[in-house]
Amino acid sequence: MECTYTPSPPAPSPPLLYTGLLSSALYCDSQGLLSSALYCDSQGLLSSALYCDSQGLLSSSVYCDSQGLLSSALYCDSQGLLSSSVYCDSQGLLSSALYCDSQGLLSSALYCDSQSLLSSSVYCDSQGLLSSSLYCDSQGLLSSSLYCDSQGLLSSALYCDSQGLLSSSLYCDSQGLLSSALYCDSQGLLSSSLYCDSQGLLSCSVYCDFILASSPVLYTVTLYCDSQGLLSSSVYCDSQGLLSCSLYCDSQGLLSCSLYCDSQGLLSSALYCDSQSLLSCSLYCDSQGLLSCSLY
Repeated sequence: MECTYTPSPPAPSPPLLYTGLLSSALYCDSQGLLSSALYCDSQGLLSSALYCDSQGLLSSSVYCDSQGLLSSALYCDSQGLLSSSVYCDSQGLLSSALYCDSQGLLSSALYCDSQSLLSSSVYCDSQGLLSSSLYCDSQGLLSSSLYCDSQGLLSSALYCDSQGLLSSSLYCDSQGLLSSALYCDSQGLLSSSLYCDSQGLLSCSVYCDFILASSPVLYTVTLYCDSQGLLSSSVYCDSQGLLSCSLYCDSQGLLSCSLYCDSQGLLSSALYCDSQSLLSCSLYCDSQGLLSCSLY
């Protein structure tokens, strides 16, 4: 006996609906393509969701609110490009995340708060340029880091505290100019160093632990300048970096020469001046720095 099988025709795609509340739902495929679009409201709530692919392309978009909450999510690719964007709030919380590339460019930006915390991060490049910025606080802590270049210029700035500690570091150049400044403390320790030039001028200043005026010794002071940032040289050390005092100037930063040491950095005293800062010459030493006394 011969049997035959005749397959049922494919079930039709659900209809476009306009009945009662729900207003709109389109789904297709097995090659009628578009697969899914839901839009509602005037109180059937969810308003918008589009998803496609297997070559109907755009794959995903969800937007809501007027209390269907989440407001916005877009993700694409396999060449519908933009890949990812999530924004929310008015209590759907996380507010903003954008990431792209494979040539939809901008790659990464996260900003939050009103208590989903992290507030701000932007990183780019492969020619979306600016590469890195992190700023936080109101207790997401780290507050500030900017680094750039490959021609987004400024390259580096870190500042923190209110207990994310390190407070300040700026370094630049390849023409973002200022090259170096480090200052810390309230226990991130090193407190102060500035060095510049190739025309950001001031070249060198190091101060740490520095009290001179009623000294139970703490110093390290190093100031040198010129090529017209003027003062050229002052070195005072100790708390066992020893040499304590050297001042030399001129080409019109005036005082030219004073060296004093001891508590075993030895030479104790030499003063020479003139071209009008006057006193010219006094040398005194000993307790084995030898020469003891010359005044002219």
